[in-house]
Amino acid sequence: MANEVSNYLANYLAPASAALAALVAYVAVYKNSQPQVVVYYQPSKRQQSIIELVIENVGTGNAFDIKFSKPIPISWFGIESPSGHGSYIPKSGIPSLAPGQRLVFFGGQFAGLAKELEKSGGRLDISYEFNP
Repeated sequence: MANEVSNYLANYLAPASAALAALVAYVAVYKNSQPQVVVYYQPSKRQQSIIELVIENVGTGNAFDIKFSKPIPISWFGIESPSGHGSYIPKSGIPSLAPGQRLVFFGGQFAGLAKELEKSGGRLDISYEFNP
C-alpha cells in the first residue's frame, strides 16, 4: 500500500504540481508585462486657464500601434465661448509608448474644449499591441 502511494506521488502528483507552478509563474510574468494606456484631460500647472491632454502608459510593458476610436480634440480655445478652430489627435494614434512615458498636449480652454467634447461624445476606446 505504501509503495502504491509512493508511485502515485512520483508518477502523477509531482509532475502535475510542477506544471501548475510553471503555469502560475507564466501568468505572473505575463500580467506584470502588460501596458495600460490611459487618456485624460487635466488643468495645466504651468499656465492658468489651460487644460492639457495627457496620453500615458501606466503599465509595465511597451505599447505599440496605439489607436483611438475617434479623434481626440486638442487646441480648442475660448474661456466663455469657443473662439476659432482647434485640431485633433487622429484615430490612427501614435506609434508607441514605453512604460511610464506620457505625452502632454495643449487641450485648450474650458469653453472651446467643452463645446467640442460635447459634439464628439464622451467615450473613447483605446487599442494597442504589445509583446508579452
